[in-house]
Amino acid sequence: GTVGGNGVGVVVLKRLEDCTAADRIDAIIRGSAINNDGGLKVSYTAPQVDQQAAVIREALAVADVGADTISCLEAHGTGTVMGDPIEVAALTRAFQSDTDRTQFCALGSLKTNIGHLDAAAGIAGFIKTVLALKHERIPASLHYERPNPQIDFDATPFFVNAKTRDWPSADAPRRAGVSSFGIGGTNVHVVLEEAPRQGTPAPVDGPTSLVLSARSRTALDATRARLLERLDEDDAPDLQDVAFTLREGRAKMPWRLAVTGVDAETTRARLRSARLPARATAPNPSVVFLFPGQGSQRKGMARPLYDASPDFARALDESLAAFATETDTDLRALLLDEDAPGDIDATANAQPALFAIEYALSQLLLDRGLRPTALLGHSLGELTAACVAGVMDLATAARLVVHRGRSMQAAEPGSMLAVPLSAEALTSRLGGALELAAHNAPEQSVVSGPDTAIRAFETQLRSEGLATYALQTSHAFHSASMEPAVDAFVPAVAAETLSGPTLPFISCVSGEWIGESEATDPAYWGRQLRQPVRFADGLRTTLELPDVVYLEVGPGSTLSKLLQAAVPTETPPRLPVLEGLASEGPATHALRTLGDRFFEVGLEIDLGSGAEAEVRRVALPGYPFERTTFRVEPGEAPNLEGAATAPSTNPADWLFVPEWRSAPAMLSRPVQTDRVRWLIVSDDDALARGLVQRIETVGQDAWIVRPAETVTTEGYRSFGVPLADADGLATLFEELENRDALPQQVLWLRGLEAASAEAPETAFFELLALMRALGERETRTQLTVATADALDVSGLEALAPARAALAGLVQVAGQEWPRLGVRRVDVSGDDPASTPRALVHELHQAKPPATSAWRGRTRWTLDYAPFPLAKVEALPAGPERPLRRGGCYAVLGDLEAGLGWIWLRNLAARFDAQLVVIETTERTLGAAQTDAAAEIVRLRPGTVAEMTEALGGFLAEARTRFGAIRGVFVSSPTTSADSTAPLSLLSSAHWSHNEATKIAPVEALANALAAIEAEGGRTSRRRSSAPDFVCVQSSMASVIGGLGLGGYAAANHRIDALVAAQNRSTETPWIGVHFDACRDTPEGDAPQASAAAGLGAALADLALSSDEVWDLTERIVTQAPAGAIAVSRAPLDARVAEWIRSGPRDGEGEEVGADAKGRFHERPDLATAYREPEDEVETKLVEIFQQSLGIDRVGVDDDFFELGGHSLLAIQMIGKLREAFPVEIEIQQLIGDTPTVANVAAIVRSRLPSQDDLDEMAALLAEIRAEDGDE
Repeated sequence: GTVGGNGVGVVVLKRLEDCTAADRIDAIIRGSAINNDGGLKVSYTAPQVDQQAAVIREALAVADVGADTISCLEAHGTGTVMGDPIEVAALTRAFQSDTDRTQFCALGSLKTNIGHLDAAAGIAGFIKTVLALKHERIPASLHYERPNPQIDFDATPFFVNAKTRDWPSADAPRRAGVSSFGIGGTNVHVVLEEAPRQGTPAPVDGPTSLVLSARSRTALDATRARLLERLDEDDAPDLQDVAFTLREGRAKMPWRLAVTGVDAETTRARLRSARLPARATAPNPSVVFLFPGQGSQRKGMARPLYDASPDFARALDESLAAFATETDTDLRALLLDEDAPGDIDATANAQPALFAIEYALSQLLLDRGLRPTALLGHSLGELTAACVAGVMDLATAARLVVHRGRSMQAAEPGSMLAVPLSAEALTSRLGGALELAAHNAPEQSVVSGPDTAIRAFETQLRSEGLATYALQTSHAFHSASMEPAVDAFVPAVAAETLSGPTLPFISCVSGEWIGESEATDPAYWGRQLRQPVRFADGLRTTLELPDVVYLEVGPGSTLSKLLQAAVPTETPPRLPVLEGLASEGPATHALRTLGDRFFEVGLEIDLGSGAEAEVRRVALPGYPFERTTFRVEPGEAPNLEGAATAPSTNPADWLFVPEWRSAPAMLSRPVQTDRVRWLIVSDDDALARGLVQRIETVGQDAWIVRPAETVTTEGYRSFGVPLADADGLATLFEELENRDALPQQVLWLRGLEAASAEAPETAFFELLALMRALGERETRTQLTVATADALDVSGLEALAPARAALAGLVQVAGQEWPRLGVRRVDVSGDDPASTPRALVHELHQAKPPATSAWRGRTRWTLDYAPFPLAKVEALPAGPERPLRRGGCYAVLGDLEAGLGWIWLRNLAARFDAQLVVIETTERTLGAAQTDAAAEIVRLRPGTVAEMTEALGGFLAEARTRFGAIRGVFVSSPTTSADSTAPLSLLSSAHWSHNEATKIAPVEALANALAAIEAEGGRTSRRRSSAPDFVCVQSSMASVIGGLGLGGYAAANHRIDALVAAQNRSTETPWIGVHFDACRDTPEGDAPQASAAAGLGAALADLALSSDEVWDLTERIVTQAPAGAIAVSRAPLDARVAEWIRSGPRDGEGEEVGADAKGRFHERPDLATAYREPEDEVETKLVEIFQQSLGIDRVGVDDDFFELGGHSLLAIQMIGKLREAFPVEIEIQQLIGDTPTVANVAAIVRSRLPSQDDLDEMAALLAEIRAEDGDE
């Protein structure tokens, strides 16, 4: 026998198909099997040879490999007298069923090394075998001298591997088996295979950043030492791979170190010499943006970063565009060309140039998620701070900066002198024309005045041994010579609209926090131009903030150097300084270096420093745990305090029914590290306040929003808002943002109120407006929509079908806005007292589904269960509701846009039916679809009452002419531009169209049939007068939603609810069928433009033929129970999992296209010949198509869907198209009948302004400039 041991084994599993080039794969699990000896066991501890052999054979079969390809076997190998012979006998029986070869497979067991690890024995043997495959060597099974006398190895496929040996490769990959058998009779066998060969990426030399972190300073030093030791080895991994592994594969801990080098050697040297930090990083440091003033400008200062960062380039272009109409100076040339003509040091040029680059840098940082705690600008820099803080928009700031620069340029010449004295010491020595212009640090000030006076003062100070420095400036700024500029500037500010700051910033006039009254006072901005700059005082004010991090947002490091002098010597550890992005040198290196500094001070900001090399994870030294003993020594008293599968080909597998399952309320109450902010939208004051109380009880914050005609503040945590008004909601969220109270969780309770059933359109568009406001935000938000009795769960609810439309928004909003998570909770309207408890329980679910319901104290979740129905001809006896030959059937609705034409043709051809065709359109398609006797009428649009009356007359006339109506089919129109649009474009016109074409006919039919049933009473006469069934066409959109299908899905949800309501009130079975798209049309077999239906190319394999639609219809109306049934070629649970989610996505990284390294796939073989773009529009569109699809050489005639596009990708591309061209492009135009570059280009060209328009605009602008010049 073997000895016992203890151990733990951990492995990381990942589907091979999900692995990328960056993953390090050690081995592949080809197959596995498990069984139990059960009643075959002789005793509890005795192994069983038949079951062990069976599990090994099954594992080989699952792996689809032959036994003779297994060249290594890790046995259970307990070493017992009975166990080993039985195991070898089972192995031999399993292998010899496949091969008669002997002694080709090395046999061993890790138990000879470490003993029997009990529950961890199997995973330990698994890990040993994985390592053997990885290193291509088979370890020895120790201490083997002779075999168990009951084992004849010569007659088996095995030999005991008594010594470590190389593992040569054969024709097949190296493979091994691993067995683990439990004492109670459970047997497991796994087949492993060596990992596929992964190519070694070519080494890439260039800027590399290494980031390290640890729990303590000593552990950080040990981490660095271990890494350097590994990097110095001969087989050291590529440094780009090391950088990737450290960044993506290591936890971020408080003690941090980061270095960047221009190449691998420099990076290693810097890592070796880098100083360790003096303190750990703070979890949430306060970030202060510093904006420099005039003096740091130089020609071409923006060029390196402009070339390296597209986002910075876009922001700078935006800034320059704002200045283009305000100044004739070519700022772009001055900023991007160091040899450009013009004087960048001239005040009228320097100030706009500096503002432009500071604004662009701030936008780059803000776009990367860096939200400053405070802003501080030096002189001109305060205007940048004011713009970033929202006091003035970009256009206003551009006008004021240009006006300020011109006014100051026009002042009398003068000079400025930097002096190593405090403001107090300096002021006492000034007189005459000399003035204090700036107080930059405790012992650093600037004097301003006329040239002669400044030169004389400089001579005097130098004679006293004081080192002065003459600033390179043409004017005496912040002195009396600026008063004419003040007189010109203040009226210009007064002509503009200013707002209170939305970000805190500090006045450089007072050195204190600025208030709204000052920030919006034109006279303040005059004082700001004239009075001394109190930069040192402003820095002292920032010391009130905890854990400050300063970032100079401008060219160079002027303010960073002042900061070093201004900060008290006892506090430098609190004040890391991040120098400006636009410094001299390679911009990509500057970006990486700044990224390092961000990492070191605890900020997780990705600056997008250029394309990554091809990288992969590599093995690096592990964490240097600092081991501490906590053993209680004898005599011491312890201290006790402290995925979707392929479509099926069998129609019987295509049917699914909704199934509500009772589910436990699995509460999750994690310790909150951040206070979660809730926004509750409700007109029920008692319910809202009750929920607020419950939320605040667990340490979170909540605000209430009630419907109102205008935006009002009803209390610090309560607002009145016009809920359907975008501007009103924007005002609300601006106010919440100002309070740093933007919600992470939003609870919409309007669906519980009577108004949502009485005025469903109002509720629908209120919820839509809220979703738009949340979906367009940059942060992730969870929205929970509560409704009452909108779902048919128990069969006993007093259903409110009008509320069901809200479900369409719930499904689609999260699909169209990935940052928005949306889920729905339905409660019982008959039990309002249980609503608060149900909502609180649901909001604390650990893994909430997209749809849930509460009835009483029971929680229900929705699933879809397979519901196979046999083909009618195969039934052993007549179905419950047979379709009758010669019977009378009514087909109601839009017969061409729906499935009515299929039903007409088959009822006529197969059953010689008498048909009542009730069309809701002008097309009169019915007459062309059948040669049988038919009564064809048109149901004109009107109110439901009018349509009910007309429909009742049609049915009565049909009964008189043909006898009883045996069944009614309702053909509901599929998607069109009239019925739906992306949620951002959905309007009341879409609602009205769906109401008239989809909802009203069903409601009218229900009323008319109810009258027929009432006429017959509950007698046999009812059975003769009422139909056997009503079959209503619904859509798969009400199950899985779909991009651009919010309005359409909402209408179908209402239809589904109407069907459910009818099954409560009538004995006639109503069946709502969720059909997928049909690929045939009434005119022939030409495919429908199903891509425009919002599910894109995914429908190609799922769409139904007209014959399949009829086959399924016949199965459903003759066999299915009343209620809803869905038709899907592919398993519906997988489709629901793919499309429906309850939470926000973790980012925008789901976009398909060129991979992270910028690589493209080759153009596939297409029926369309390649054709190059012919103009700028087509060229730009080709670039967008190629980048989004990840395909090289997209031709202008290539079909978007044939290239692998789908509607989710199309939604993402719409934003790029709107950025590239100043025109509105809708989703239907990108995924319509002919989605090609050429066709999209035609749409773009038709909407771009003509040359005549551009000439007219240019002339108008020239005229405006001329008038400005005259004034």
